[in-house]
Amino acid sequence: MKILAPTNSPEEAVILEKKGANELYCGVLSAEWKSRFSNIGSSNRREFQRSNLKSFSELKRLVGNVSIPVYFTMNAFYTQDMYPDIIKEAETAVKAGVKAIIVTDINFLHELKKLQLDVEIHIGTGGTTFNNKTVSFYKSLGAHRVVIPRHVNIPEIIDISSRSDIETEIFIMNTRCMNVDGFCTYQHGLAELGIAGEIMKKMKIDELVGGLASRSKIAARLLNKSGGMKSVSACCIPYKVSGGKDSENRFIQSNFGIEKFTNHCGGCALYELMDSKVASLKIVGRQKSTSKKVRDVIFLKSLLSNMRNYSKSGFIEYARKRFIEIYGFNCKAERCYY
Repeated sequence: MKILAPTNSPEEAVILEKKGANELYCGVLSAEWKSRFSNIGSSNRREFQRSNLKSFSELKRLVGNVSIPVYFTMNAFYTQDMYPDIIKEAETAVKAGVKAIIVTDINFLHELKKLQLDVEIHIGTGGTTFNNKTVSFYKSLGAHRVVIPRHVNIPEIIDISSRSDIETEIFIMNTRCMNVDGFCTYQHGLAELGIAGEIMKKMKIDELVGGLASRSKIAARLLNKSGGMKSVSACCIPYKVSGGKDSENRFIQSNFGIEKFTNHCGGCALYELMDSKVASLKIVGRQKSTSKKVRDVIFLKSLLSNMRNYSKSGFIEYARKRFIEIYGFNCKAERCYY
């Protein structure tokens, strides 16, 4: 299994490769795109500028800086007026040397096929690949890889990957949202608008708050009640849910708000995936700091290198010990991915 790391700068990409990343993914949110479609119409589901490269010249430099494959995120759903721009961006990304384009919009996939570009097609998590029929469907459209959504469990992942004749990729670190990506219409870029946004977009606010929420549930509850985080992301709003049974409402309500803004880890699950056909492990967080990305890569690399040295219980103990060594706190402060 390869380690797929996020990046948002050419210099950072070099560091991540040296630390053990086998693949990289990134996006571009150019000034031209933002002026035409605003933050709300991001070309790659990440409206925050700090999640993205600023230009395609930066992308070309990033690809030239590393020897590992670079995948380019174009995994939003597009309106008709976006197509001239998005086609141009795809062509420019391929000229820059990316190995694959990550796609969600099927109509956009058809447009890419017409262009006959020398590039692989990966179906992002927004493609909602929950079973093998979906894998076969995307293969018939020319996909080389599918990303299995966060909500598929380990036995299902093993089953899908074992019967798939194209590559499968799964999530392994950070941000296990309650929502299903392919069905979610929440926006994340609104916090960059206005005077407060000008301040917030220069801060790694999600990383700071995520660390705080992991270590102090009291602080997380106070942030929730203050309403101070409502402009960061629609997922951070402490919703009041009605319309279903009381137990259903409470369950849905409990999965939103700043208290759920912790990171997630699937390290222990790697033992069960050891002999699976999963090709790649995706670290979430293009917007996170380089130091956080480096720790994630080092952590996963150490687990992958030692899986066969332990029993299942021994591996879980080893994974938790490595977590504390690398991150400086107990993994129980965060949440399990699987």
